[in-house]
Amino acid sequence: MYLKLLETKDIPRFVDLCYNFHQASPYNGRAFSVEKVSTLAKSITTSNKKDFIIITLVDDNEVTQGFLIGITSEIPFSEEKVAMELAWWVEPHARGTRKSVEMVLAFKEWAKRVDCKVAQMSMIENTGTDKIDKLYIKAGLQRAEVNYIGEL
Repeated sequence: MYLKLLETKDIPRFVDLCYNFHQASPYNGRAFSVEKVSTLAKSITTSNKKDFIIITLVDDNEVTQGFLIGITSEIPFSEEKVAMELAWWVEPHARGTRKSVEMVLAFKEWAKRVDCKVAQMSMIENTGTDKIDKLYIKAGLQRAEVNYIGEL
């Protein structure tokens, strides 16, 4: 398996993976929009990669098995930029390899290239939280906060 940036030809598989992510996420009760995901992917693949990036994990058969979407923003109380993981998914059968750590490290390298001072990742509860926690620590991150969501 290897890492690469999402290309236009990969978008249909990317949409499928986003659906899998959606089903495992706390937002699975919401409608999934193929059009929105496709539009986002097209926009990012043609961008200069300074504000958004999609890193993909591809197997030896050239099938995308995972993705990490990164975005940048300013820290609310500083002029410095932060890189945030918007969504990260690796198909269950492709997990448990060094490639997951490499995805996080590639995200951090991109963040440095676009002048971010902080990288932020999150995790979906009840999806191997202990393993993901160890993976993040291995990649040089530390636990900093917990998010809560609720219906409005």
